[in-house]
Amino acid sequence: MTHEILTIALGQCGNQIISDYWAKYLSFLNINADGTLDTENNKEDYKSCRYEVGLMEVGENRYRPRSLMFDLESRVISSILNGPNAEFYDPKSIWMGTEGAGAGNNWAVGYEQAQKNLETLSNMIDTELEMCNSAQAITICHSISGGTGSGMGSVLLELLRMKYPKILLQTYSVAPNTECGTSDVVVQPYNTVLTLDRLVHCADAVHLIQNECLDNISSDSKTKKMKPVNAQNEIIVNSMIGLLNSVLFPSYMDFTLVEILSPLIPIQKTHFLLDSFISMDPFNLKANKSERRAFIESFYRSKLFDNMNEFERVEDTLLKLIKEY
Repeated sequence: MTHEILTIALGQCGNQIISDYWAKYLSFLNINADGTLDTENNKEDYKSCRYEVGLMEVGENRYRPRSLMFDLESRVISSILNGPNAEFYDPKSIWMGTEGAGAGNNWAVGYEQAQKNLETLSNMIDTELEMCNSAQAITICHSISGGTGSGMGSVLLELLRMKYPKILLQTYSVAPNTECGTSDVVVQPYNTVLTLDRLVHCADAVHLIQNECLDNISSDSKTKKMKPVNAQNEIIVNSMIGLLNSVLFPSYMDFTLVEILSPLIPIQKTHFLLDSFISMDPFNLKANKSERRAFIESFYRSKLFDNMNEFERVEDTLLKLIKEY
């Protein structure tokens, strides 16, 4: 049985991440920018791929994403719809606020606007889930420090927990910088605390991400030649797709997202996950196969547990605040 995953992008940050995510997803599965399967270059290994996990077949060898994009302003989504993958997206899965002013980095504005349009947003989510055979998870990409991602994200977390209690609710939540004097707006701490309350009580798995940590990772990886925002998004989407490898390509190992995450979350309140990322560079070692493999495994294991490669700083006040809940 196919266990589908619905992704929901909120606000400027979430939509920028999900745009890069789908671009990487298409490249990873040998799918063209318009959603058609590249049958000429499709490898033998891809014949067992579960395309339907994140994609919906809308024609012969043609797919569209199981994805929704919500924003209170049109700038970011409009740029996506005018980009190279414009034909891949379904206009019916996109919602933009009619006022077009955004949330102004204010949690209350994002929350209020989401409540006003809750019926429309809820119907769009219901429509997507009704087209799934057996939905296993909903993934939300958003920022918890802005207005739309935090305010609208809070409303949708409450809604989804109430309407779909048996579906895994996973988030990739971008947190603000914790260093003094680095906040973009003065209300970031308030937006963050109000959203964290919903993440603690409504989500099943939360991947917290801090931009300053991504900067440290990108300076020591293949993304260091990219623009800072592109490098950060590249690291996030690689992590997202890496988590889905055994879901997309089933084997005797874990093949559903629930089975992957369950061992990491023994009790409900321990659902804030610590992600790490390192570049897999080739080694040229003058050693036999077993010695080389042992060295590489030891090297990458130590790298994965290095603070400089983690998506958030576990000693930060932000995560201490989570423990208070």
